Amino acid sequence: MTPSKTEVFVSYGREDLPFVRKLVDYLKNSLGFRTWFDKDNLLPGVRWEEVIEDEIKDTKVLLLIISREPNERRGYIHKEQQDAMDAAKYVPSGQIFIIPTMLGECDIPRHLRQYHIENLAEEHGITRLIQSLGIALEKTFEIDESKVQELKATLEKHLGLDSLNSSKLKEMFLKSDELSAQDSINIIQRIANSKDINRLKLLTELSTLDFLSFAEIEAFNLAIDAVKKSTSIDNLFAQVAQSEKERISKMGVPGNA
Repeated sequence: MTPSKTEVFVSYGREDLPFVRKLVDYLKNSLGFRTWFDKDNLLPGVRWEEVIEDEIKDTKVLLLIISREPNERRGYIHKEQQDAMDAAKYVPSGQIFIIPTMLGECDIPRHLRQYHIENLAEEHGITRLIQSLGIALEKTFEIDESKVQELKATLEKHLGLDSLNSSKLKEMFLKSDELSAQDSINIIQRIANSKDINRLKLLTELSTLDFLSFAEIEAFNLAIDAVKKSTSIDNLFAQVAQSEKERISKMGVPGNA
């Protein structure tokens, strides 16, 4: 009997391999999905680009996993995404074919913004992905919550959410009256550059506090802008200091209220 074609083709960036391998193992061994995953299915000597192109055309569902690191640099993952969009043109309207998912906060490529994108780092994100795959493949199964929690723990470790996270940095910042201006601004920078999925929400919340100095307000504005653009921010204190110097120099300009 000819084996059935791939049900779930998994596209991802190399930086996310530790989590993706665990996810694929769960989809294949616990839920019984027929997955195509390069580390399992690419054989020595094959023309890998041709194999991948053929699998994308033939698969039932394309699981596109995007995250901050691969999304910000050039790589074959972007070619796979474009091939996915081309293949989607031949899929009947209303049929689930492309399922984009995020690992933490990241900028969404323009060509994927037409789809609802699940963030697997959020509460119930992994469960919703599994449910979507079930609908797309018309399969029913029991979701083992303990397995889901294992996956979530693996993802949190991969994203660095088990280290000094933003909530702890928030506690430190709220004691900023005991800190120097440079220390408090450094905390703002650390929150902005962390991998915590809630960092934008936290920065926005802290920026509304009524005891902030002009320097801290400027630091929050720069940090929030960097997170929205999915870029890291360096030398925040130096940037704020320069901005303060320019603001002070304008105070003595005639006609400047």
